[in-house]
Amino acid sequence: MHSALPTYPKPAETEIGKAAQGSLFQDMLYGFQFVLARPSLRGLQATWMSANLFATTGNVLIAALVLARTAGDQLVLSGVEAILSAGAVVGGVVISAWGGPRHKVRGALIAMALCGLFGRVLFGLGRGLVTWIPGAFFVFFFITILNGCLAPVWLSKVPPDVQGRVMSARITLSRAMIPVGTLIAGPLAEQVFEPAMMPGGLLVPLFGRLVGTGPGAGMALLFMLTGILILALAPLGFSIPAIREAETLLPDYAAETAQDQSDGCTST
Repeated sequence: MHSALPTYPKPAETEIGKAAQGSLFQDMLYGFQFVLARPSLRGLQATWMSANLFATTGNVLIAALVLARTAGDQLVLSGVEAILSAGAVVGGVVISAWGGPRHKVRGALIAMALCGLFGRVLFGLGRGLVTWIPGAFFVFFFITILNGCLAPVWLSKVPPDVQGRVMSARITLSRAMIPVGTLIAGPLAEQVFEPAMMPGGLLVPLFGRLVGTGPGAGMALLFMLTGILILALAPLGFSIPAIREAETLLPDYAAETAQDQSDGCTST
């Protein structure tokens, strides 16, 4: 006997969903149009695209940085990578049990600042496991908290019958920063920061006391700077009302549906 195929509930149809119906090409563009038409979503998207760019630029250097600063010690690198994964797992458990703060966007901005400071800046300053372990842990711990805060905002503000298109656009825009960050990380590290942090290098008088000199010091400085840039995005987000107050400015799709239904009723 063949078991019956599972059935899935069809999302409730909204006025926005009805207006979005069109050709395959129109469906592909609709998610981007939805985001661009709303200042708060544009602001959120731009903030996290920037964070993704800076994060990727640093992340691709982690293995090379650790190996350069430990004379190729793969055991240390394995420990660092294990701690990175542990941070993500613990962050997932914490956000699942906690549910996140009441103000999700503000919580995400704070998590981003903490990721930049206690994750990336601390890791960049480190020269061994004593500082790499907490730095590596907090890098992905706070990223998981950040993502856990943001997802409910998007899901509550986007009507269910267009969520697939909007979330696809959101993910496409964010992940488009990954190849960009990967492409620029190597040239920045090899041609700019590493030579500048060798003994007698251009940046040694400014940053030598922070990250030292020699192999890996330039990558450590670059990693630390990506953390500072991510940290700086948080106060920038707090300073822009469209981002800071996104949860208030954007109506929940349930409220939109209720309003549509009330507008369509006639008194008897």
